[in-house]
Formats: sequence, C-alpha cells, structure tokens
Amino acid sequence: MLEVMSGKLNEKIGIKATLYILVAILIISGGVVIYSLVNKESKKSGLELPGSSLEPLSEPELNTDEIVGGMSNIWDMVFVDNNTIVFDERNGDLRGVSIDTKVEWLIAKVPNVRAEGEGGLLGLSIDNEFRDNRYMYACYNSTGSKRAVKVARFKLAEDNKSASEFTDIINDIQSQAGRHSGCRLVMDGNNVLWIGTGDSAIGSSPQDPKSLAGKVLRVDRNGKGVSGNLSAPFDSRIFNYGHRNIQGIVLLRSPLENGAIGLTSEHGPDKQDEVNWLIPGNFGWDPNGASRNYDESVPMTNKSKFPEAISAVWNSGISTLAVSGMTFLTNESWTTWRGWLAMATLKGEHVRLIQINRDGSVAAEKKVLTNFGRIRALTEAPNGDLYLATDNGNDKDKIIRVRPQ
Repeated sequence: MLEVMSGKLNEKIGIKATLYILVAILIISGGVVIYSLVNKESKKSGLELPGSSLEPLSEPELNTDEIVGGMSNIWDMVFVDNNTIVFDERNGDLRGVSIDTKVEWLIAKVPNVRAEGEGGLLGLSIDNEFRDNRYMYACYNSTGSKRAVKVARFKLAEDNKSASEFTDIINDIQSQAGRHSGCRLVMDGNNVLWIGTGDSAIGSSPQDPKSLAGKVLRVDRNGKGVSGNLSAPFDSRIFNYGHRNIQGIVLLRSPLENGAIGLTSEHGPDKQDEVNWLIPGNFGWDPNGASRNYDESVPMTNKSKFPEAISAVWNSGISTLAVSGMTFLTNESWTTWRGWLAMATLKGEHVRLIQINRDGSVAAEKKVLTNFGRIRALTEAPNGDLYLATDNGNDKDKIIRVRPQ
C-alpha cells in the first residue's frame, strides 16, 4: 500500500514539475518574443542610414587602382551600367570610360559652357528611368551676355558613345564670374530632380525667396517646381534656402523621423564647412553686409539673426576642408564602415568618413585615401566598390577605384 501511495505521489509531483517547467518555458519564450518585437519596433523608429552595421567588425583594408588618368578638373561621374562611367571635365567635355578595359572616350562637348573661375561643366545625374528614356542631367555655367548657371537634360546614346537633345530645363540660377556656382544634382525614385546651388558670391541671394542661388531646388524632368517645396513668396522650385555653396547631395532610402530625405555638403568661408539635413527651412547663411557688400565674416548658420535657422549635422570647425561630393557606403564588403557617409574634400585632400547616430549626432570620423590630392567626386559602384575623381588640373586628374578587402 505504501509503495502504491508513494508511486502515485511521485506521479503527481512529476506532473506538477512538468507543468512548472512548461509554464517557465512559456514565460521565457514570451519575454523573448516581446523583447524581439519591441527591439524590432525601436529599430523601425530610429535613424536608419542605409546598411548600418551594429556588429563589431574589423575595418577593411583599401586597395586602389587607376581607371583613367590624364584628365583635367573632373567634376562628377555616374554609373550608367555595371561597366560604364560617364564623367565630365569642367572645360565642357563629357566622357565615358569602361571599368573593365579602362578605355576612355569623348561623348560630347556640351554646348555653351563657360569655364571660368570655379564654374564650368559641373554636376551630373541620370534619370530614375534611365534604362527606358536614356535621360541624363548636367549643371553648367553658360556663355552669353547674361551669366547664369543652367541645368540641361540630354539623351545618352544606347552605346554610351554620344549624346543629343541638349535642352535647358533651368536657365536662371544667378552667376557671376563662376564663383560659388554649386552645383550638384541627383534624381530620386519619384522622378524628382534635387539640385544644390551656390550663392554666386551675391550677398542677397541666400535669403532672397525669388533667387535660385544658395538654395536646394526640387523640380520635375522639365524643370518645373513640384509639390512639397516652399510656398509663396518663394519661387516654386525652392525646397530650402540660406546656403553658401552646396557641393554634395546624397539621398536616403526613406525619410527620417525629422523628415530628412538626405544630406547636403557645402563650403564655409575659411571655417565651418557643413553637412546639413535635406529638409525644408532656412540654413542661416546671410552675407548681405552694409552697402550690399558680400560679408563673409558672418557665421555659416547665423542663429543670432535667424533663431529658427537649422543647425548643421556636422561642421569642420575652425578651418575649412572644402568638402565636396558624397555617397553612402552600403555594401556588406565595407564591414564596420557600412552605412557611413563618405565625403570628398578638396583642400583637405582626403576622403572623410562620418558615422551618424540614429539621433543625428556624429558618432565617429575617419580620414582615409590621403595620397590623391584634391578629391571632387565620389560614387559607389553597383558592386559596392567606391570610385573617387580628383580635381587637381593640368592633365593630372584621375578616376580611382577603391576596393575594400
């Protein structure tokens, strides 16, 4: 009898123990599921730069090789297919190069380019639907009695060897003697062309709601303003204002919580180069001095005069690096630098890597690729390699491929 009772007691204890274990497992599993959901949601709501890596990976080694050399003042470059780069020189030459064979060719001499001072043939972009329409866009300082920076649309031939149908879609960005001409552009996935301009060293331009100088513009393929730009009294093409000389523009995959769809870079006078959010508003540059002089002693972001002015994400501090073109490093091959912003510098003569936190603060910076002189443009290839273009002049300029290892 005792043995039977003992057996039944052990059976009950065993059942209870099993139940306790099952309950414990459910509680732990539930906690893991809840944590995962919360953690997943926090990632969704945070600052997501493309390809950001949270893993403690080692920094890549950088291997470089020359794709093309013997050029003068390369200003911009874009991949039009996996093997072909279209690039330009400030003198007005539009060129192509095969990255496989390293053979380079002249596509066209862009008509009516005035290469003077800092001006000439400047930024390039391809259309969002390039494979179907073959459209490309270029900024340039134009010839003629009235100086202006213009934006042209043109068609690249199927064989990438020639271009045609050059049509000005914007012809009234102020300009004088080529100084502070900008001009960087990129088209987004909604067929909207973003254009960063310089203030043309005209003191009133950055804050003038009717001037296109010292602004970010958003237009359609025909150069018309689009929905979401600033309202009257601003010109319908203006998205934001108060800039000195925008040299870089890069888009994010999706807007951040603050509405930013990307970043711009611009030159300060002798200090305070800036990286700014691509959002509407006033960025605070106003060199309109006494007697309408161009006063460069004022702050880049003048909070005293414009309390609402938008602060920079990053600035160079007490000196200038002459920042230029930008791209994100998105490929997994960049390991610990994946998701970082890569920015060319002219005076600084290097590529500046910047890691931006989810709250918009700068987490880290690194100086790389210091042996190529003035660097004007950067782009990430379809396979994730980085390409840089130099702007040293006198037939000394190159396009360099940078491979992370």
